[in-house]
Amino acid sequence: KGVPEEEIEKVLDKVMILFRYLQEKDVFEKYYKGHLAKRLLSGRTISEDAERSLILKLKIECGYQFTAKLEGMFTDMKTSRDTMMQYRQILEKKNIRQPCDINVQVLTTGSWPTASCRCNLPRVLLQCCQIVRA
Repeated sequence: KGVPEEEIEKVLDKVMILFRYLQEKDVFEKYYKGHLAKRLLSGRTISEDAERSLILKLKIECGYQFTAKLEGMFTDMKTSRDTMMQYRQILEKKNIRQPCDINVQVLTTGSWPTASCRCNLPRVLLQCCQIVRA
């Protein structure tokens, strides 16, 4: 934060110089995708513009297929923000008070790193789900 855009671009250009020397670019993509997912889902991305700039550079270097899933992750985050805004507007319009404040993110299968787990929601969250379905 607070770093001029020109400085960020210089660093990203250096990253791309190093990237060109990698022989196993798919391994880089796997790790970058995992770390990007953590940053996006936890809201700890310092600069979404810098992330997008790196993805654009990777796209120019490696083609659309290499970055399609990374771009899809950003699309999912925007869709999730828009959906949550609409949800909150509906709650406000209908004067519904939900039992807890939730923030839901809808993710496209295939774009995100996967981890299978069984999820048992607490009763309070189940009540929020019922509000959404109503």
